[in-house]
Amino acid sequence: MVMAVDYFQRAIDQDTRYALPYVGMADVFNMLAEFGFIAPQDAYLKSRSLLQKAQEIDDSLSELYASLALIWLGMVYLDKPAVPEKAIEYLQKAIDLGVTNAYGYLGMAQALAGRKEEAWKCLKKLERIKKEPSALCPPSDPPLLAPPRYLLLKARAGLQLGECFPG
Repeated sequence: MVMAVDYFQRAIDQDTRYALPYVGMADVFNMLAEFGFIAPQDAYLKSRSLLQKAQEIDDSLSELYASLALIWLGMVYLDKPAVPEKAIEYLQKAIDLGVTNAYGYLGMAQALAGRKEEAWKCLKKLERIKKEPSALCPPSDPPLLAPPRYLLLKARAGLQLGECFPG
């Protein structure tokens, strides 16, 4: 992950007006907090700052809103209740802007874990993206990579067991 931060920083250094590297770096900080490598408070402050910069540059990025949602879902790591309503708002925007954003659907399923039927619908759309990325988007919308298979399996298992997904 240290290498990822380095590569994102190089991209930013080459073009400070390109928003995606800011979003990518914010995702790394979110993951570092989720896996316990850095304090969530520090990670989310850094992530929020990077996402704010990305939003100033280009507020039409689906990935931006999926990353913002992760902060709201990750509040449990700060010993605060997760705010699924805010996360759902951001995730819906991520899906609306990028209908093939697999992480938008996965995050939505996580945020909707207490509402099984809706969460299952998100996972079914996610499976369609995995099988055929163009199934949910017009041909002009380039599909994003689907998440690794284990994430999908983990999400499905959590719903089948009636468990909430971790923050």
